[in-house]
Order: sequence, then C-alpha cells, then structure tokens
Amino acid sequence: MSELWIRFADPDFHAFQWWRFDAGDQTPGSRGEGQGEALAALEPAATCRIFVPQPLLLTLRVQLPPKASRQQIQAIGFAIEDQLANDVEDNHYATGSQQADGSLAVVVIERTVMDRLLERLRAARLRHDFIHPEMLLCPPPGDEAFACLCRSPEGWLLRLDAAEALAVPDALLADSLSWIRASRGAGDDARLDCCEAVHLPDSHPVSCRKTSCEISRKMLTDPAVNLLQGDYRPGSRWRERLKPWRSVALLLAGLLLVLLAATVVERFRDERHLRELQQRQWALIDRYLPQTPHKGDPKRILVQRLSAAGPSSSSAGPVELLADFAGIHSGFPQLEIGRLLYRGSELVVDLEAPQLKVFEDLEKKLKQRQLGYRIENLDIGPSKTRARLILGGSS
Repeated sequence: MSELWIRFADPDFHAFQWWRFDAGDQTPGSRGEGQGEALAALEPAATCRIFVPQPLLLTLRVQLPPKASRQQIQAIGFAIEDQLANDVEDNHYATGSQQADGSLAVVVIERTVMDRLLERLRAARLRHDFIHPEMLLCPPPGDEAFACLCRSPEGWLLRLDAAEALAVPDALLADSLSWIRASRGAGDDARLDCCEAVHLPDSHPVSCRKTSCEISRKMLTDPAVNLLQGDYRPGSRWRERLKPWRSVALLLAGLLLVLLAATVVERFRDERHLRELQQRQWALIDRYLPQTPHKGDPKRILVQRLSAAGPSSSSAGPVELLADFAGIHSGFPQLEIGRLLYRGSELVVDLEAPQLKVFEDLEKKLKQRQLGYRIENLDIGPSKTRARLILGGSS
C-alpha cells in the first residue's frame, strides 16, 4: 500500500518536506520540498501521514495505575497540569497504548494549533489518516546512549526514548545536552547517538556515535501516537458542527414519530373499517346467496352471482340497479347503508342520514337521473333520519 509522508517545517505550516513510499517498499521512492499552494498539488496516496513540528508539542511519558480506566486516561490533562504552560482545557491530548507497568505515552498540542493544522490540510484538500509528532522521524537512542540527536528544520531534535523528545535551538544545544545527561545520571563518557556531525564547545564534551537517520517505514515500528483522537477523531468535527442543530433535529425526529404513529393508527382504522365492511358484505351474501364460500372479494362475488342470475321481468337487472345506486350513492358520503336486498325486480336499500335534507337532495338527484324509485318508511328522529329506497319495479 502506497504512503505519503509530509513534515511541516514551520509553526505556520507553510513550508514542508514530503516522501512517497511505493507499495511494499521500506524506503521512499521519491521525495521533495514545497511551500504554500504546492501542498494541494501533491499526488494522493493510499495512506497519508502528517508530522507536526516538535516545538509545537509536548511529548512525555506518564505513570498511571496499571490497567487505568478510560476516565483516568481521558482526564490525563489534569494529571500533568503542572507541566503545562496554559489551561488544561486549551489543549488537546493524544495517548498511546498503556504499557504493562502502567506508563502511558502522551502528546499535548494547543487546540488552536491543531485547528490551524487541520484547516491547512482541508484547504489543500489533502487526506490525513495519521498525524504524528515530528520526533518519530528521529530514531530512539541505542542501548548505551542517553539520547539521539537529529537535525530538524527548526533546529535540533533530541529523542530521549520511544515516547519523549525535545526540540532544541542551535544556541541551547550544548546546555540542553549537559542538562539531559545530568538528569539521567549519565557520566562524562555517556554516548549520544548522532544522525550527523555536531560541534560543541570543549566545555561540553559528548561522545558522539554515528547512527542512521535515513527516512524509512521502520521508523514507525514502535507504537506511533496518532493525534486524531477524541474531538479530532474523523467524524467528531462534524458532530461538533451539528451541535447547534441538535434541538431542531430532535424536534423533527419527534414530529416524524408523531406523523408515523398517526399514519399507523389511521391505517389500522382503515383496515378495521374494511374488515367490518367485508363482514357486512359476507353477511349479505350468506343471507341471500347461501352456501357461497368465503373466498376472494365479497363484492366481486356478489356482482358475479347477481349477474349470473340475469334480469327479471323488469327492464333493469340486478347489476344495472346496483350500478345506478352506486353512481348516486357516491355523491352522498353522509348516507349510510343499513341493508341492501334484491327481490323480484327491485333493489331495496335501507338508508340512514344525519338530516332530512340529505334525503331531499337524494330525491332531486334521482329525478335528474330519471330513475324509477320509491322512498318509503321515512322516519325522522332527533339524531338520525331513516328511509327505504326502492329502485326498479313500479315507481
């Protein structure tokens, strides 16, 4: 799998160096330098690793109880508060895997710096899978060395072990080496691994041992802390941007649930009403067309059986009368059917309506259609008006 490594050379993330590894290769097949908009011109790779200048970071090893809880690790900022130059909340903390002895590698970067870096990468439309400390480009010291010294665009890198490193300017290099050697209890003959020749004053003698600092994928064989953690994990920034819309989203979700529930209830009512209508239809079929199997659509069965019976002595058969009544009834939604019966040459329908006016309008419609009809047994009640409509036969 191909990889692209980019090391920024200044705190403004303007100048950079890059190395490209082809699939399966341990050493880069190509390399180069650039500034500004040249970052967007880099050809993408399957994996992209970004290296942050060491002066922008604090890298250290923290001792915690073995198998520390997630809450303890997430609160690591308060455990190292005395080593920070600003408020705990102003920093982003990335951690490695806790070791068996309880030690934990920690990388600290100011949130404003992290935001500036990510904005630079987004502006260049550059994919970033990993963001590492620059110290990983410097090998850890050997067995007998107290540190490893490497050149950096901003000065020198002093890598103390797998988890700790210091960024040192040229003017402070000699004093820094003396302080580190003394703090680690190393004698005057202590060795320093050097990636390149270094000249120090005679008052700061150091035994320098040449070591290889060639850029290679093997530099990341030890656990490399990725700064894309916590709030900066891929996807977390989108959640932060969507926070102001959370209440709106919850309101819309609640509204959708209410609409869904109303739809389900309405559908349930419609299905229940349909079952009731079918039961009434089957009851009608059982009464006038006995021994009819309850299979299929009862309305279709009723029409088929009435059609098979054929017309009687009147000019209109049962199917024609049903069709006439259906055409009229469709214009009166308040008109309820109590019973429907075909006898002889007449279609008898018992009807109910909330007002007498519905029957008056029905009679006007029947006259307009010039249908033979009779309205009998008119019963005007306080809340319902009932009557029997007879179509066909002698009007």
